[in-house]
Amino acid sequence: MTDQLDSIAIGPHERRAVEALLAGASQDAVAAAAGVSTRTLRRWLHLPRFAVALRAAQTQAFDEALGVLRASALDGVRALREVASDPEAPPAARVAAARALIEEARKAVEVDEIEGRLAALEVLARDHLVDVREAKSMMAESFERVLRHVPDESRDAAIDDAERAVLGTVKAA
Repeated sequence: MTDQLDSIAIGPHERRAVEALLAGASQDAVAAAAGVSTRTLRRWLHLPRFAVALRAAQTQAFDEALGVLRASALDGVRALREVASDPEAPPAARVAAARALIEEARKAVEVDEIEGRLAALEVLARDHLVDVREAKSMMAESFERVLRHVPDESRDAAIDDAERAVLGTVKAA
């Protein structure tokens, strides 16, 4: 847990409080572990610096737990496959293992598909945002040219022409 906490300026008492909170201790136990009163601990809980440190430590703990789960996933799949394909295993165990494998495979395919669709949408959104910014820039440049070089009596028609030209460019893209 120290990686995240090292980058945040908290004292040793606050660090012990964060570690005790991560361990699930009660406020009284956390305060005792940190060597402070419960009142001080409650005050710390409202300080942005302490909240950031606690959140960073929680995030790191969760990330580490996910890493362990990911590393264990292959072992779990292998165990399920062994049970599902073991002719000596009770039929109910084989069916349960097969169902678990199928369900997890279905979920993995769905997540993969959703991630692919999300990535495509992000690209489209980014490209659209660029297109919109380019169009706005082109329109602003066109209007500036119009306003500088067109006599007052012809401005309205020239502005309409510039808008049509810009909109035609945006639609073509």
